[in-house]
Amino acid sequence: MRIGRHTGWTALLCVGVTTALAYGVAPPAWLEGLLFDAAVAVSAKARDEAAPAVAVVALDARSLESPELATYPRAMFGPIWARTIAALRQADAKVIAFDFVLPYSANRFQAGFDTGFMRALAGASDRIVLGRSAQILPARNYQAALRFDPAALGLTEVLPDRDDVYRRIRGWFPASEGDRSASLVGAALARAGIGNPPPSIVLAPSRHPEALPTYALIDVLRCATSEPAALAAAFAGKIVFIGTTLAEEDRKISSARFLTPVTAPAGDTAECGLRRLTASVPGTQNVPGVHLHATAAQAVLSGRVVVPAAPYVVALVAGVAALAGVAIGFLLPPALAVAAVIVGGGILWGAEVLALLADIWLDMASGVLALAATAITAYLVRFLVVERRRRHIQNAFGHYLAPALVGRLAEGASALKLGGEARDITVMFADLSGFTALSGLLGPEALVEITNAYLKRIAEAVDESGGYVDKFIGDAVMALWNAPADEPDHPVLAVAAALEITRRIEVARRAASMPSISRSASTPDPLWSAMSGRTRALTTPPSAKP
Repeated sequence: MRIGRHTGWTALLCVGVTTALAYGVAPPAWLEGLLFDAAVAVSAKARDEAAPAVAVVALDARSLESPELATYPRAMFGPIWARTIAALRQADAKVIAFDFVLPYSANRFQAGFDTGFMRALAGASDRIVLGRSAQILPARNYQAALRFDPAALGLTEVLPDRDDVYRRIRGWFPASEGDRSASLVGAALARAGIGNPPPSIVLAPSRHPEALPTYALIDVLRCATSEPAALAAAFAGKIVFIGTTLAEEDRKISSARFLTPVTAPAGDTAECGLRRLTASVPGTQNVPGVHLHATAAQAVLSGRVVVPAAPYVVALVAGVAALAGVAIGFLLPPALAVAAVIVGGGILWGAEVLALLADIWLDMASGVLALAATAITAYLVRFLVVERRRRHIQNAFGHYLAPALVGRLAEGASALKLGGEARDITVMFADLSGFTALSGLLGPEALVEITNAYLKRIAEAVDESGGYVDKFIGDAVMALWNAPADEPDHPVLAVAAALEITRRIEVARRAASMPSISRSASTPDPLWSAMSGRTRALTTPPSAKP
């Protein structure tokens, strides 16, 4: 189909609107998230796995049920945390970050109960980060042990995307008067020497978050006295996050929801029982919140920080996809158009995967929507405008012109100008020699049979050459070229048609194995032996009347 006025305006409108929407309007959250999470799962297999620079100490069910911890209420874990800090400090952990808010001190219940914890905080104040929320701070005596250092506190809040899936961890949060407050991850990175963490860290891990080195709290405490070297091997030089991995606490669905969880232990178990844990709750897509903090810190420390593509790049891709959708809608039949949209969507998503390998989040949700929406729009315009015009022309000329010629007229309005016009045309006249004499010698049935066979061959040759039969005049045929459809070589085509007519009639006569009849023949042979053709073609200027 030729590109016409409706096609051009539709393309411009679709591309302009979709580009503007892609630049200023967020695509559906579910589609944006689904494409990204799937890209994370696919690209993870091709991304290099950096050496872990973080570790997790898990407050899991086994630890809480152990004899050493079972007698302590969680609100009175001060002595436990004091032993944990001492063990990790001895193991030369770089930073110790608590993914807990500890708003109450057990000193309010028993004087001096938290003295050991406060001493541990004070002794490791340069490497401790305590969790806080926007409304709740750690107990004041804990802050005092840390000298009220604001760098020792970090916001534990994590914010979900619009589909309630967690794909970003804030490095810091804006505060009043242009100030900012560090998140737990941001404060831990600052303690580790990363002075200016990113404001938002995209979670695109190369492995499941719980594949990070994770150890049960009780194993850490037991190894601290029996095999400290095992703790040093596990935690030396790392940021250690301490948090819960319980099935009922602080679990979140993240961008890692399609990654394969850890089911087999990694590495050997130390003699003291220290071993890396597997998935805390197998068979679920959610992960402990502490592992999201750890994953974000690991991304920054490994230098694999994923950066969202600039909005204008996303809009440009959507514009190109919209243009492709217009072409699909106008040029392809419905079945192929659907297949092309599916393939095109796959190509766009493949580009998102490749971009993620380069640590760029190229959101293709707008592009996929633009491709599908413009393809549908273009097809509707095609159906309502172009197909309606095609049907109109076919209904108007289908009974008079050859199907091929009608199809050419239906391709575009430029091929047909109603109301008349002046142009050069070629006219051909072809008639049956000796028809008058023949009509007096043959019966009506035989005469009609001969005449129809003769006219059929003439009409077929005319149609095949791009002309059309204007009228039948008794035994004669009048054919035209270069009207109504344009034919630049119409004289040549007309002459070629005349020669082809002569050839076909001669072939038919020979096939009948009978001599031809001429004008001087006194006794005509029946049927094809009686047929011979006489043709003449002439070209008329615009002023002539054919």
